Amino acid sequence: MERVYTGIKEGLIVALFISAMMTALILMFGKQLMSLFSNTEELVNYARKLMFILAPGYLAFSITQSLSGTMRGAGDTVTPLIIGIINTVFIRVPAAF
Repeated sequence: MERVYTGIKEGLIVALFISAMMTALILMFGKQLMSLFSNTEELVNYARKLMFILAPGYLAFSITQSLSGTMRGAGDTVTPLIIGIINTVFIRVPAAF
């Protein structure tokens, strides 16, 4: 069990580090990134605002996916399924509105 806890901890650290770096890059270079897809200034500005709203959520997403993967790997597939449904139906969809 100690190896499992070590694996979980190290997996979370890696996932959070990568998510934090990607979030920082998106927030710092969002306008340049969006400019690759469109030259319309108004669209680029709206997309950048959306990036500021969505990008920090990737940190929470990395934690959720790491822990759900650990639970699935241990043989518990029902609990991550229920958490995913609750997350989608009661948190993400209402937050989108």
